[in-house]
Amino acid sequence: MGFKKFLIYSLVAVLLGPIVGMNTNKIYADEITPMAEVIEEPIVEEAVESKPPVMGWASWNAFRIGLNEEKIKQQTDLMVSKGLLDAGYTYLNIDDGYFGGRDENGVLYANEKFPSGMKHMADYIHSKGMKAGIYTDAGIKRCASYWDKDP
Repeated sequence: MGFKKFLIYSLVAVLLGPIVGMNTNKIYADEITPMAEVIEEPIVEEAVESKPPVMGWASWNAFRIGLNEEKIKQQTDLMVSKGLLDAGYTYLNIDDGYFGGRDENGVLYANEKFPSGMKHMADYIHSKGMKAGIYTDAGIKRCASYWDKDP
């Protein structure tokens, strides 16, 4: 009996056996070839190259609103120098705490902790081979304004 037939018998025995009164002991004891005889070749014939999931680091868990331009640069440098980029960590996400407000058009801008602005930060992160992510909010308040009383 082949492996596929073994699986079918197993499913029938487990799922339908009790319903139709099938003697599952008889199937396993008398009708199914031992697994050592069924599997003559490895199930996985060749290794398939796979990509890691999208991975990155976010500033919130480490700094909450205590982040600034220098800390983000240091974190970017550390991720690259410690091999995290090579291991698949491609994103550096700047979470809440950079928020300076919205301009007259409703566009977010950075606070004084990021004097060079967010484009500069993204350019720096990109220059190290990483991708930049940034937290935004559609409303006028954000998590940090609620949890950390950040204006």
